[in-house]
Parts: sequence; C-alpha cells; structure tokens
Amino acid sequence: MPNMSGTEVLEEIRGKGSKVPIVMISAHLDAQEPDRMRSLGATDCIPKPFEWEDLIAKIEELTAPGETGGA
Repeated sequence: MPNMSGTEVLEEIRGKGSKVPIVMISAHLDAQEPDRMRSLGATDCIPKPFEWEDLIAKIEELTAPGETGGA
C-alpha cells in the first residue's frame, strides 16, 4: 500500500470504533506477529502464500450468523 501499512490501516479502523472483522494477510508473519496483530484488533491473520479456499472459509466463518460481525 502506498501511503499506509496494513498495521496503520488496522489501527485507523479500530481507532474509529469499528467492530468489523479484519483478517490480516501478510508475507512477513513471524511467530509473534499474529498475537501482535490480534492485540491491535485483528480478528485473524493469514500468512502468504495462501490458498483462496482458506481465505474464503475464514470469511464464511466470520460472517456466519452468531459470529463476530455476522449477519
């Protein structure tokens, strides 16, 4: 992203009080990064490279009725 990092976008969204589920996708996830992203408000983290099926499954899980941010 040209003007903001993913972490900055996450902090901006959460700073506005939004509770929308956020899944961070990064090629730079080390062992501590998922915990750090969750502490900043990410719902989950997916490492690159990833399978589209895994991302779709995560989105379906997070948008299921009764889940965080679900319908």
